Amino acid sequence: MNLRGILENIKNFLDNENIFASYYYSYVNNVFTEKKLKYPLLVYHIDNSSNNVIENSISILNFNFYIFDKLKSDNSNITEIQDDLLVRLNYFKNYLRTTLYATDFTITAIPDEAYSEKITGWIMNCKIRLDIGCITSLWNPSFANNLKLWLKADSGVVYDENNKVSQWYDASGNGYIFSQNNPDKQPLYITSIDSMNHKPAIKFDNSTLTSTQQITIGTFFILTNYIYETFQGYSGLLTNNIDNHTGKDFILVSNENGTSFYYIDLIGDNLFINNIQTYDFSPLKKPKLVYGYLNEIITWDHIQIGKDRNYDRFWHGDIYEVIIYDRVLSSTEIEKVKKYLKEKYAMDF
Repeated sequence: MNLRGILENIKNFLDNENIFASYYYSYVNNVFTEKKLKYPLLVYHIDNSSNNVIENSISILNFNFYIFDKLKSDNSNITEIQDDLLVRLNYFKNYLRTTLYATDFTITAIPDEAYSEKITGWIMNCKIRLDIGCITSLWNPSFANNLKLWLKADSGVVYDENNKVSQWYDASGNGYIFSQNNPDKQPLYITSIDSMNHKPAIKFDNSTLTSTQQITIGTFFILTNYIYETFQGYSGLLTNNIDNHTGKDFILVSNENGTSFYYIDLIGDNLFINNIQTYDFSPLKKPKLVYGYLNEIITWDHIQIGKDRNYDRFWHGDIYEVIIYDRVLSSTEIEKVKKYLKEKYAMDF
């Protein structure tokens, strides 16, 4: 990939992410020009003449990314926004690392010119290869025009220095955010799973992420596994956040023991694991695609992954992707989603 391709990838990301302004300023050999500014302002800069390096015959560019409050001259209490800016920059870092395979990150504070104890923003430096031929155009599951949710572990994951995940941003464009404020209940970001084509995963173990936004569910896909030989109690994978005793407040919860999911009339015989119509998830430790469609379209005010409603009954395993549509897909459409997941994770089923 050439320099323009890298910049266009970054531009497309910024244009589609609510955490950054839709207008920003970037410059590198006049590839892009000045845009209208909004808060928060992200600036990225590359100097080809001084920052282009060669490592093992591969051309590598040093990128500098700056994020700061463009209204800082009018803001008397800048320290209130510094943590928010850093969260946004770390989210952008995750994108660069997982999508453009950036390496060697350093993040430093930008002090206020008049008050050195204040931080007006942050600067992040990283390296990106120019020949990243392994980057391919991402498949877009919105072909059906009814995509509601798309969580993928290689995009939109916010985690700290201990790999604890506090937020997982939806990639569908619908703005869902799954979050967990309690550090003791935060899942872990796993950078690479060898057996899954070296893709990342989110490891759930007595942890959960929840979205408080209303969602309508018709068809669902979840790529996951379970770390034990048998289920440890009623392990919740995809549920509402409360038990309303209607039988329509959860989709995927395991049986108390054994290797099968709990049967519910809401799904009936419409549950599939890989290509098999079954509720049996064995062998649990092997990652598998769990997918199905509902006999009745449902709408929840909350949705959570990794936990059974308002009970302390947790999923213990890795989750790679979650894709949800608000209607029942056709068999042809279901096969398209399966094909995407099988090829991305090099799965054989």
